[in-house]
Amino acid sequence: MNPKLDVVIVGPIAPPRGGVSAHVERLARLLAHHDLLVGILDHFSSRHHPLVIGTLGRNPFRYWQKMRKLDAPVVHYHHANWFTLIAAAVARPDHGTWLATFHGERIIWSLNSRVPGIAALTRWAVRRFDHILGVNDALAKTIYQQTGSRVSVIPAYLPREEAQRDHADGSEGLTAVVAAYRVAARSSDDLYGLDIAIAIFVAASERLPNLRLKLFLAQEPESTRARRYLEGILRPLEEAQLRDRFTLHTDVDLTSAFRPGAVYLRTTRTDGDSVSVREALDAGVPVLASDVVQRPVGVVTLALHDISAWVNAIQAVVGESPQRAGPRESFQHADALIHLYTNIVKRPSLTPTLEVRGHDSMD
Repeated sequence: MNPKLDVVIVGPIAPPRGGVSAHVERLARLLAHHDLLVGILDHFSSRHHPLVIGTLGRNPFRYWQKMRKLDAPVVHYHHANWFTLIAAAVARPDHGTWLATFHGERIIWSLNSRVPGIAALTRWAVRRFDHILGVNDALAKTIYQQTGSRVSVIPAYLPREEAQRDHADGSEGLTAVVAAYRVAARSSDDLYGLDIAIAIFVAASERLPNLRLKLFLAQEPESTRARRYLEGILRPLEEAQLRDRFTLHTDVDLTSAFRPGAVYLRTTRTDGDSVSVREALDAGVPVLASDVVQRPVGVVTLALHDISAWVNAIQAVVGESPQRAGPRESFQHADALIHLYTNIVKRPSLTPTLEVRGHDSMD
């Protein structure tokens, strides 16, 4: 490890592409812009990025092996799973300031687990970090109540570079955009609600004959069961003779789809503060999302299984030209992160509290 680094970010970097990997890359650039030397320990095995100083392969032993040797003043862990959290907590040295960002409800499941020892170990692991970042109010409040840790609410979204935003100009016609990190093996495990998204598209196509569907996957289906599940949920497209209006994209930058004429469907059964939702809002793309969590201002929320409501909502946004409301708010998120790095991390003795900054108001 390079002892001259100011910050080490432990998180994903593309590939595979996803909202958190985009956030990690932009965070690294933001910190570098503020004259901090940054290195990235990749959750996966990507070595192509110039800031990657090591790969972890989602192997808990490698987290312990590499993170215990970190000598940077600031280490920022982005939560992957329970085993990597425990490994990171065990690896924690007695120097430096360690931050942890939790992007979704997975940490809440661990904190509330009834499996003997899991909840207690999770609380211990979370307390090993000096400062916790939760991506929404509910998540941060639960972590604070369960652990007493110092928690701030900062959505994990940073604005794109202007060149990328300009590149997204140009309409491809009315297009429903759906994204998922991976394909599940069955409907009950399909957190992204791909089965619901397909049903919405089929129903909407009866009223909108020019509607197209783009499905973005960060990863190819990893198992035979996942491939079969994907084939099964796509079968209604064949039956409705809509396959020619559907395209599947893997390991492709989702922001390329956020063009005039696009509608982003976030049909998740559970969620955190979705980076892709804020990405779409930033690009001026209407967002329709399930009401399973609090959504940013500007998102139309709908009951997940009310297909007709989704179809009506798609029709309602056709022809609208929403303003790009995202950049100003997302710059606030960036300011909040810089403030945290330049101020909070220099005062590790601060008492536990719950801070709300750089996020949507719940009032």
